[in-house]
Amino acid sequence: NEGGHSKSYAEVVLASALTSAIIKDDPITGKNAEGNEVVGKAYEAYVPGVSVIKVLYPTTDTQASECQVGGLVDTTMGGCFAATGNLTIGVGGNHTIAYTYNSTEDNNNGRTFAGFSTGAKEKMRENCTGC
Repeated sequence: NEGGHSKSYAEVVLASALTSAIIKDDPITGKNAEGNEVVGKAYEAYVPGVSVIKVLYPTTDTQASECQVGGLVDTTMGGCFAATGNLTIGVGGNHTIAYTYNSTEDNNNGRTFAGFSTGAKEKMRENCTGC
């Protein structure tokens, strides 16, 4: 139940707590291990004082450039953040902060195939006319 291709994200530890809020889907930019830019977005909203955030990796037409992790036998790390670096957060890059994380343990997936079936009942419409 670790997923592999859907809603891949990094859970990073910030060098200092946030001093301003991050809005869900705010752009967050960093670099991969080769120094190439990786542009993700905030997985959810974060309030000032938070020091651990999730950054949702982009999904592209060229899967080789993505961060594909989790339950996969063969992972693709080219699109994952480097283990340490700086993240630029927000429209216009109005906030830069250092981070660290373990790229083999802290890259995960927000969706799994198992989640589609285990969460199906709560997503079903019941007791409605025409269902």
